[in-house]
Amino acid sequence: MKLKLSEVRNKLAALSTLHDKTFPADMEYSLIVNLDELEEKARKIEQVAEKLRKKYAKKDENGSIIYEKFKQNGIEMKRPIFTKENDEAFVEEYERLLEEEVEIDVRMIDFDLIEKCNSTDRYDVPNVRELKAMRFMITKRGDPDVSGK
Repeated sequence: MKLKLSEVRNKLAALSTLHDKTFPADMEYSLIVNLDELEEKARKIEQVAEKLRKKYAKKDENGSIIYEKFKQNGIEMKRPIFTKENDEAFVEEYERLLEEEVEIDVRMIDFDLIEKCNSTDRYDVPNVRELKAMRFMITKRGDPDVSGK
C-alpha cells in the first residue's frame, strides 16, 4: 500500500493507542506487524528531520543546536530555535518530505475478526475511533477494495 509519510505518522499515532487492548491473536499479530512497519518508516522520517534541524537551527559556539524550553499541557519540552528565514526553509523541506510516498507492506485484518470481538468477553471491542485507526488494514472477505482509503 502506498502512503504519504504524513499518513505514516498519523496512522502510527492512531494505531499506537490500541497497544493495551486485547484482541484475537491473529488480529493482535497483524497490529504488531503493521505497527513495526510504520515505526520503521517513522524512524527514517525522524532521521531526516534531525538532519534538517542540524542544517537550519541556530547553533552555539560548539556547533550544538540551541533549544528553547516551553510547557505543553504542563510538560516541559524543548524545540530548536530558527531564524525566520531558516524556519521557513526548514518547514518547506519538512513538508515536502511528508508528501513523499512510500510502500508499506500492510497485513490485513478480516472484518470477521473484529466481529469476533463482539461475541465474547475475552476481547476488547474496538470503538469507532479505534476502527477508524484500523480502517486502512481492514478487509471484508470478497471485498475488492482493500486499500482502506
